[in-house]
Amino acid sequence: TKGNDCMDAKILIVDDSESDFAIIGAVLSECNLIRVDNCSEAIEWLKKEPDIELVMIDVSKTGKDNLFLVEKLASIYDSDKLRIVVLTSSEALENETNSLIAGAADYIRKPLNIESLSVRLKLQLEIIRLQKKLEWQNFRRGVVHQKKSEEVIKTRDTSVNAMINLLEARNVESGNHLVRMK
Repeated sequence: TKGNDCMDAKILIVDDSESDFAIIGAVLSECNLIRVDNCSEAIEWLKKEPDIELVMIDVSKTGKDNLFLVEKLASIYDSDKLRIVVLTSSEALENETNSLIAGAADYIRKPLNIESLSVRLKLQLEIIRLQKKLEWQNFRRGVVHQKKSEEVIKTRDTSVNAMINLLEARNVESGNHLVRMK
């Protein structure tokens, strides 16, 4: 991958396989990778590093525990805040379906194919990049909308005050009643 593909993304990898981590590390050499061996370590890392954006979870060996982790993370984090990719050596279609239903964004079978892994992870990183861009654009639009709303309110208040003053100037019998009522 090129350096800009990672965009300083923090990626948590829950996999006890040194060889798989080496392959992932080669594909994502420009990214900030954190590797843990189990679910409890993954949860601890996510608590202390809330800016982790992508979690890769191996459900091959301790499938039920790690599938539980997928479900738990998907229930805590929106998919626009944390992307989950499942890694597995299982060929069972049921495992893929269960992982996707649990909240995984992608399902990658082992043994890892470097080209396929690279394309899939670049896609996930691109989704993260686009989500950040959309978030920023929405924030900017909100700021612009807030400023325009404040301008409209100020213009309205100025117009109302000008009309009150004009009315009072033309109608001396009101005894400044409209001014007192503002």
